[in-house]
Amino acid sequence: MVKNRTKNGVGGMDPQKPYTKGKQQSTTMADEDTQALVGVKGTASVVVEASNTASSVGSGTVDVFATPQLVLLFEQAACKALDGKLEPTKTSVGTTITVDHKAATPVGLTVTATATITEVAKGGRLISFALEASDGIDTVGAGTHQRFVVDKEKFSSRAQAKLDKQPSQ
Repeated sequence: MVKNRTKNGVGGMDPQKPYTKGKQQSTTMADEDTQALVGVKGTASVVVEASNTASSVGSGTVDVFATPQLVLLFEQAACKALDGKLEPTKTSVGTTITVDHKAATPVGLTVTATATITEVAKGGRLISFALEASDGIDTVGAGTHQRFVVDKEKFSSRAQAKLDKQPSQ
C-alpha cells in the first residue's frame, strides 16, 4: 500500500475536502483507502516460558501462559498489521481490548496471535481488529481490539505534560 501524506496519517486525502482545524470537517481517508486496510493481518508469536506464565507475572498460581501476556501478544499482532501503513510521524495506541482466554497453554508450546483489521473509522484514525490465538493444538484466545492513530510528538508531549501537574511529594 502506498502511503500518501495526510493530516490523519493513514491512506490518502480527498482533494474535495480540505483540512480545517477544530471540530469542522477534517481530512478524511478516502473510502477506497479505508477498504484497502480491511482484511490486513498481523501476527506475533511467543514460546511459553516460565517468565510469561500466570504464576510468574502474578495473574494466577499456575504455570501456563498468562492472560496479560496474551493481551500483549494481541497488541503486538495488531501493531504488525499496521507496519508500513502509517505515516512516519504517526503511531497507533491501543484504546479498547476484549479478550476471551479459552484454553491453557503449558510451558514449551508456542502461542501465535493474529489480528485482522475489520473496520477503519473516524477518517482513518480508529482501527478495529478481530483477534485469534492458537498454540497449534487449541484456539487459546479470541477477541476484539481498537487502536487510535495519533501524532507521535503531540501524544508524547501531552503525556509528558502530566509530570508538570504532578503534586509535590
